[in-house]
Amino acid sequence: MLETRSPNDRTREISEKVREWLEVGVQIVLELNPAKQVLMVYRPDADPELLTREAVFDGGTTLPGFTLSLTQLFPVE
Repeated sequence: MLETRSPNDRTREISEKVREWLEVGVQIVLELNPAKQVLMVYRPDADPELLTREAVFDGGTTLPGFTLSLTQLFPVE
């Protein structure tokens, strides 16, 4: 599940959505924040992971073989 954060989104609303998705069995939730140029990765029974522009997202066992360099989402200006 991918949630792209907009300037009007409230942190509480996003947190509630993430919690609900994980409770119904979603195995990975990605919260993309273009304004801050970060990607938050949520997985059941794990601490959230903050990835910055220099990081590479790895889908692990949920999305085997899938990787994404965040520089593709947030190019250096």
